[in-house]
Formats: sequence, structure tokens, C-alpha cells
Amino acid sequence: MKSLTVLYTLALVIFFISTVSAASFNKQRYVRGSKPARTTVKATATIPKATTTTKSSTTAAPTSPAGSGTVYSGDGTWFDIGLGSCGQVNTDDELVAALNAPQMMNGANPNNNPMCGRMIKVTNPATNKSVTVKIVDTCPPCVSGSVDLSPAAFSAISNLDVGRIKINWIYV
Repeated sequence: MKSLTVLYTLALVIFFISTVSAASFNKQRYVRGSKPARTTVKATATIPKATTTTKSSTTAAPTSPAGSGTVYSGDGTWFDIGLGSCGQVNTDDELVAALNAPQMMNGANPNNNPMCGRMIKVTNPATNKSVTVKIVDTCPPCVSGSVDLSPAAFSAISNLDVGRIKINWIYV
């Protein structure tokens, strides 16, 4: 009976994952010169008589307190804004951003992340143009130092057609 329950649970998990993956794949939009736009999916499934335990470990890059003066470097990209990992809906015309996953350090509930709402000043060293943005989301594929910007924020420091630029940023 126990193996039947395990097989039933496994079948439900595979069905759920394939359904979510198909939905996410169909919603992806590619930004020229960038990476696929992220789609945030929140789902809850109840499986009777099944217990699943997941253990993960992440090594996060250290962050500096606001105003510490530490300068971070990475890639600046842009994406279509919507519901972010901080739990709020924003629009493309707002000066907001998604911080890279290693520095965002999301816990069990990313809506309660202390990084949400923090302000950073992003500079394009090629043009010396800067923009100050609020962190409202996480960029899972971004490496430490990189920031995914709203179209309004990206266009303040570069042309949207470029898609990806080198940036420096600090907490403000």
C-alpha cells in the first residue's frame, strides 16, 4: 500500500510540474539582447497521505548595509514588470528592479525579505548615467552583482534596444 501511495504522489507531482512548466514556457517573451523574461508562478497543491521534505542549501554573496559605499558590478538587463517576489505588483513605468538571487537571499517567504524596498543607485559606466531604483523582485538567473531593471529604469541609463549593459551599483 505504501508503494502505491508513493507512486500516486509521484504521478501527481510530475503532472503538476509539467502543467506549470508548460504554462511558464508558453508565457515567455524574449527581450532582444537579453534573457527570457521571468514568469512568477505561485501554486499550492494538497496531496492526501503524502509527506515531502525538501532540503536545500545556498551560499549567498555578502551584502553591505545601506550607505556603506561598497560598489557592485555586473550586467544590467531589463524585463517586463508585474507581480514580483516581494509580493507587490509594479508597472513598466516605475523605477524598480529585480536583484540577483545570490544577493537577494530569499528565505522561506520572499514577501518578507528585508531586501524588498531597499534602494540602489545603478550607473552605466559607459555613459556615466545613473538611476535610483527600488528592489521589488528577484532575478533567479542573474549572477551576483547583476540587476534586472524595469524598462523605465533601463531607458534612463541606456537604450532598450541594447538589452544588456555593464553596470555598477551601490545601496543608497
